[in-house]
Amino acid sequence: MERTGAAFQLVQLTEGNYIKNNILNFEDGFAFIGNPFMAAFDFDKFYEANESTIKPHFYVWTDKGYETYSYIVGGSSGDLNNLIAPLQGFIVEEYIAPVPASPQFRYASLPTVEFNFSEAMTEVNTSAVLRSSVSAGNKLEIVASNPIAGVRTFIAKREGGQAGFGNLDARKIINGVGDRPEIYTLKPHQGGSIATVVNVINSDEMLIPIGLATSYAGNITLTFTGMDNYDAHLSLIDAGTNRTIDLTGLASYDYVFNYTPKKKANGEPAVCEDRFFIRISKTATGLTETIAEKMSVFESDGMIKIVSGASNPIKEAAVYDLQGVLMYKAASVNAISHTIERNFPAGAYIVKVVSEKNTDNVKVIKR
Repeated sequence: MERTGAAFQLVQLTEGNYIKNNILNFEDGFAFIGNPFMAAFDFDKFYEANESTIKPHFYVWTDKGYETYSYIVGGSSGDLNNLIAPLQGFIVEEYIAPVPASPQFRYASLPTVEFNFSEAMTEVNTSAVLRSSVSAGNKLEIVASNPIAGVRTFIAKREGGQAGFGNLDARKIINGVGDRPEIYTLKPHQGGSIATVVNVINSDEMLIPIGLATSYAGNITLTFTGMDNYDAHLSLIDAGTNRTIDLTGLASYDYVFNYTPKKKANGEPAVCEDRFFIRISKTATGLTETIAEKMSVFESDGMIKIVSGASNPIKEAAVYDLQGVLMYKAASVNAISHTIERNFPAGAYIVKVVSEKNTDNVKVIKR
């Protein structure tokens, strides 16, 4: 990975526990590497094995770029600790050893380095575990593929997971939109949403948007696996075709669709984050139809979004302030998804949704 104006490099890992035949040149004293394991990675242990190479702290990417100081061995900063989420990228700083023989006390910079990664550095018994021999269930994997490439993301139900973006999630960084079908899930964070490649939750009642970023036009396949080991009802919502597909209990499922990339005002391809959704609902006998009819209303990126199911299409949508003043109304929606793009001031609103089978009034807070 390259970042213009800074010097971060992504270290590619080879087979085994160590990086071999892969020389990394530190540029300006920093390098961008990542947790190669599907389990929590203990930075303290990593530092012990590499203390002659790196300083005892790491940096992580945030929605504001990257934090100038995040964690130091033996301590913490904010909500961060020594455990790094699976597949999460992080930045290390080069340790420059002093040269005592130098009369001017110069420093010797390491021209090349070799990092030591070992499975002993993982923490398989912590709440951050996403895959292990003991806990393989409640993990939904999603792969988007076209003739060019296949890209994977997943949703895992684990203790400690939360509805908003947190330390157990790994953020997805997308540099431009290309032919590869970059797929990711979205989580709310600081009034907006963040693309995540590892999405950890602890809930059986969620609607999770699926993002797709590609300039490719043609057939794309979404492959879902792990539903047979997931203790909840799972369904895929395609708001573009007004379809709801029940995934519950299936070992795998392929969903093929023809895709035309969205376009920005300048004609460049844009990401699609309002067509596909994964609905997770509590396991209960005989409630499949009720789950498919469930209405979800939420605020995302300044917009109010409404998502229903194929058996319960949205007929009308209206927005009122808390004094009962009508702020917005859409009649004859006739779809399972509706986005209200109007820029309402910050505050609380009542969203009234009339669907085929119900009338729902939902309070939404716009920040």
